[in-house]
Amino acid sequence: MASFRHIFLVLALSLLTLCQVLGANTREEWIAALSRLPWLEDRYETDLQNTLEEEEELENGGEGDEDEGDGASVYFSYEPSFMVPMDGPSYQSSSVDEDKPENGTSDLRMPNVHPEKANDYFCYAAQMPRNRGAYIVGFSPVTTPGTAHHILLYGCKDPGMEQQKPWDCGEMDMIRDEKKMTAPPCASGSKILYAWAMDAPPLELPKGIGFEVGGDTGIDYLVLQVHYANVDKFEDGSTDDSGIALEWTLTPQPLKAGVYFMGSDGEIPGKSKDVHLETACEYEGPTLHAFAYRVHTHKLGQVVSGYRIRDEFWTEIGKRSPQLPQMFNPITKDIEFQSGDTLAARCTFASDRDETTYIGMTGDDEMCNFYIMYYTSEEQLPTMKSCYGDGQYKWANDLPNIPDKEASSLTSDAPSNSM
Repeated sequence: MASFRHIFLVLALSLLTLCQVLGANTREEWIAALSRLPWLEDRYETDLQNTLEEEEELENGGEGDEDEGDGASVYFSYEPSFMVPMDGPSYQSSSVDEDKPENGTSDLRMPNVHPEKANDYFCYAAQMPRNRGAYIVGFSPVTTPGTAHHILLYGCKDPGMEQQKPWDCGEMDMIRDEKKMTAPPCASGSKILYAWAMDAPPLELPKGIGFEVGGDTGIDYLVLQVHYANVDKFEDGSTDDSGIALEWTLTPQPLKAGVYFMGSDGEIPGKSKDVHLETACEYEGPTLHAFAYRVHTHKLGQVVSGYRIRDEFWTEIGKRSPQLPQMFNPITKDIEFQSGDTLAARCTFASDRDETTYIGMTGDDEMCNFYIMYYTSEEQLPTMKSCYGDGQYKWANDLPNIPDKEASSLTSDAPSNSM
């Protein structure tokens, strides 16, 4: 007899044809439309995808692929999503705004990883659609207190590993287990889109600003990186699915967002105070407008500050204690960057340790990071994305009018340029 499975496939293909008539542009959109039907069940997803692939082969004059056995199949979310999971199980969920169907949220989370030792870094990739771009307009951390030390979201042309599983993406200069898959977050086209630590709250971008991903942007993948500084809570075999909830829209935004990163290598001697690690670079590129900043160090950081220098005049971008929640703090005044401006950052440290502490990847090491989130009306974002000091550079080497005291002190617990 004609099985329910066959009847389902006939109905599904009929619905796909209807979607085409109604204006769906791609097979992915057809599947997204079909996924809204409440009666679509798990056991039919693979059959539907295989039927679509066979139909496409026949349309192209091919004979279709031979059975490959129990290989992984592509998973399609029940709800429309701008993310296309890589082959294998998906750890992404999405919802759509019923009033504005081109808006929604998508979770990108670790697939129940089990950190085995302190300072494990895991990365996990999600592929972006190539047929059209989407705009990320908000970020919400999805984690429990004391689990993730920090979370980063990268945009990549190519991920560090093209696979469905998470991979080890930390401490690349150290000898690791040869049996472990190890690679950086991005193999090419690396861009930092978002960073979170210290129980920072969600971030919603100002209206009209968005991070464009997918399409022809060069961001073909989003890569989630989670650093687990302490693994005591995982000793009982438990796992973690920390990640980020992304608020997105398919509606083009008039202003494109990006992140400019400043940091420094270096060391903090034992029993020391007022240790400065500094960096400065001349900016070259389209005009940018800074609208948020974020600071990051580990336990020894006291103050992190950032400046724009134009005609020997220093304008503070932001300044904050890195021991407060490490959120992106809004900038309340208009600060633009033009070609020829100098961007500078300083981290001030104090140490009561006996030994020297070095910049590094572990929680016992230190970091010196200052992030600037910006927008531009230009079509292309700047190719210059970062400014990193070698640990030996000092502002005094070549910069006049240094606000030395102000750059290393806080007048209050609140960041000077935040609301």
